Amino acid sequence: MKKQILWLVVFVFLAVAARAEEFTIRQNPEFTYAYMEKRGSYTQIATAIQTFFAEFSKQGHKPEGALIALYYNAPGQVAESELLWRIGIPVGEKAKVAEPVKLDKLPACTVAYVLRNGPYDTVGKTYEALYKFIAQKGYKPAGPAIERYLNDPWTVKPEEIQTEILIPVSK
Repeated sequence: MKKQILWLVVFVFLAVAARAEEFTIRQNPEFTYAYMEKRGSYTQIATAIQTFFAEFSKQGHKPEGALIALYYNAPGQVAESELLWRIGIPVGEKAKVAEPVKLDKLPACTVAYVLRNGPYDTVGKTYEALYKFIAQKGYKPAGPAIERYLNDPWTVKPEEIQTEILIPVSK
């Protein structure tokens, strides 16, 4: 019986360790991206993604990377109606877009990084931990939070959703 309990404890420990998020400081390369900017509640994100992709495709563009979102502020910092964010996707440097799609370039920068597995409704805890990590390492945030969506949340289970979170930092 003791041996079974020991194996159960080891199994639970390994399962928790495998799910633990690993925070790192790393370099993020420069890239150009097409985007649409939005203001207001994050409940608009799904609709904004559909609108963006419809316009992006209509203009004949092809993605050169995963869907991204940039968050310039957060709930608690500003009123919900003042939340500023972008939905976008990497494109070639020579891409030409027309309104309402715009182009921007994210310069190479140092970021705090984590690959997160799990549903979006619990992402706040990851952000809290990442901001603590940033402070512990002697950095401070230096730009918008960036999320890179690595799989399609409509085709995988919520616990299988993979999101990279990058926060530009400086010393």
